[in-house]
Formats: sequence, C-alpha cells, structure tokens
Amino acid sequence: MAPVQRPGGARLAPRPHRRAEALAAAKAIGYAEHRSRALAALAPHLDPAQRAEALAAAKAIGHEEYRSRALAALARNASDSEGRELMPPLLDAVGAVTRPNALVQEHNAQAAD
Repeated sequence: MAPVQRPGGARLAPRPHRRAEALAAAKAIGYAEHRSRALAALAPHLDPAQRAEALAAAKAIGHEEYRSRALAALARNASDSEGRELMPPLLDAVGAVTRPNALVQEHNAQAAD
C-alpha cells in the first residue's frame, strides 16, 4: 500500500496506528472544505472501523457540497453493507447541493423569456 498524503504534506507509512493518527488529524481540521478533502484522501487507506469513524465525521460536515464530496469518496471505497449505509446521507447531501442550482437555473431561464 502506498504512503498516505497527510494534510500539510507529510507522508505516512501504511501502518494502522499511522492511519488512525491521520484520521484523527483530519477530523480535527476546523475548516469544512479542508476536512472534507482530508477525509476523501484517506478513504482508500482506511480499514472498516476507520471508515465508519470517517463516515461519522463526514456526516457531521455542515456544508452540503463538502459533505457530499467526503461521502462520495467514502462510498467509492465502501463494502456493500457500508454502501447501503452511505447512500441516504450521500443522496441528501447531493440533493441539497443540486436543488438550489436547479432553482437558480430555472429562475434564470424564466427571466430570459
């Protein structure tokens, strides 16, 4: 397994305790966009228990777009049972992001007529 790129540029060896440290660091990031990116980058390297922890952290991201990015990355690396758990919050987050965009496009189309 390749080393994990940690926020700030440090590379981590593929050891479970190092992945746990990286996950803890990602969860502690205050800015939602950066936390989302860090969780997404870690997703392929996490074991099932760590993915569950990352899922909880991703669900707690308040910004819909950033939450959907983290959830999508976790979904790409999920087992079937994890995927079933991921789908409802992922669809909610994606819907929250696309709904306002669709309303704006509809409004702009009506204004152009």
